[in-house]
Amino acid sequence: MTYLYLILGLISGFAVVRYLNRKVANHRIKRLIEPIEAWQLVRDDKVYILDIQPAEMYLRTHLQNAENIDYSLENFDFLISRLNKTKHYLIYDWDGSWIKEAANRLRKSGFANVVCLEGGINHWKKEGYPADSQVLRQGYPVDTEKTSGQET
Repeated sequence: MTYLYLILGLISGFAVVRYLNRKVANHRIKRLIEPIEAWQLVRDDKVYILDIQPAEMYLRTHLQNAENIDYSLENFDFLISRLNKTKHYLIYDWDGSWIKEAANRLRKSGFANVVCLEGGINHWKKEGYPADSQVLRQGYPVDTEKTSGQET
């Protein structure tokens, strides 16, 4: 009979630990959202957009009005600490590979309202949503739409 209680206790303990791990994992990242939902938030100006790609990738393509803070920088935590923690944030990278880690770091820094673009800007563009692009000319970013058809 003692073994039965011991086994039931172990099973219950594992169930509780598994439940708590799921709860913590779900809390780590607020939400992953598809481009259509992200578009609605961006269009209605309900989120502050944070691009966590390296600067070179940001210059190639990014969401309009996005601020670029490179996730791979050593001072990423310092840079995000300067942001307003009460705002709602949409974060994205190229393909969604860094956003979960970045969202966790934002949460640990006190950001409560963070959503992540599923699949990154790559998925966003494949779904047909708009993105800004810039190219480098002589070391300076140039808006391609403003300079198309003009000789520089």
